[in-house]
Amino acid sequence: MMMKQFVNSGGWTNLYNRISDSCLKAFCITVLTIFSLVLLSIYLGMFLFAFSDIKGGLPAGFTINNWKFLFEPNLVVGTFAFPNVWTIFYNTLLIALGSMLIEVGVSLLSGYALSKGRFPGKDLLIQSTLFTRALPSITTLIASFYMLKTVGLLDTLFGTILIKGLAEVGLSTWIIKGFFDEIPKEIDRAAEIDGTSNLKKFFAIYVPYIWPGIAAITLFAFLNGWGEYILVSTFTYDSSKITFPIILNSLLDMNSTASVNYGFIMTLATFYMIPAMLLYLFSQKYISKMKI
Repeated sequence: MMMKQFVNSGGWTNLYNRISDSCLKAFCITVLTIFSLVLLSIYLGMFLFAFSDIKGGLPAGFTINNWKFLFEPNLVVGTFAFPNVWTIFYNTLLIALGSMLIEVGVSLLSGYALSKGRFPGKDLLIQSTLFTRALPSITTLIASFYMLKTVGLLDTLFGTILIKGLAEVGLSTWIIKGFFDEIPKEIDRAAEIDGTSNLKKFFAIYVPYIWPGIAAITLFAFLNGWGEYILVSTFTYDSSKITFPIILNSLLDMNSTASVNYGFIMTLATFYMIPAMLLYLFSQKYISKMKI
């Protein structure tokens, strides 16, 4: 009798669904764990090589000689001499911060206008914010190159910063608009009743409320600028404007795989990775709240 009631009440179906859900969760966790361990092993290997004396392509002992480039006037690799590592760091940081400020500033104002504003063509503009992401970014290089050359910003960090910052505005605008949309209408009504101006409402009410979204797009904008390679290699030629992505690629190109100084390359890559990792660690709680 109890078994019959169990079957009639859909007990087998519920049990099957629970088992299926458990198996699916276990599978997803296993896959994520495997991929996470692979990525973690790559970073640990990079860190290990950075503090190792490499012989035969393998670590042979602890050393800090790989880090001596931090105190040298030039970054010397074989017969090639590059600017001081701190000059390279400054160039990379300038591009990351500059493009970040442009992207976040324009996206914040655009997201506010698309979410709270009322004007003709708003729906079409909202639908077109992600249009730039549908096209490969490399297809705009020729037009960007011509524009920078015309206005005299070719081979300048400012020109690269300008193109990089504006190129990423579409996606960031879409993300931040979602945060503006989540603001309760009651807050708007209360602010209107109090006679709060739009400017005060924006900075005193909206910005604190959507701060997780601002922090998230700020992090992504910085990381995009920090790792930019194509725009820098296309729009700059002066060696004094070289950045870390360019120098790391150059180190591999100028040597055969048999003669590459892996200890030095891993050390430079570790140094390059530190600021991005620190920024991510301080911002990860905001990334989890990001909505698209």
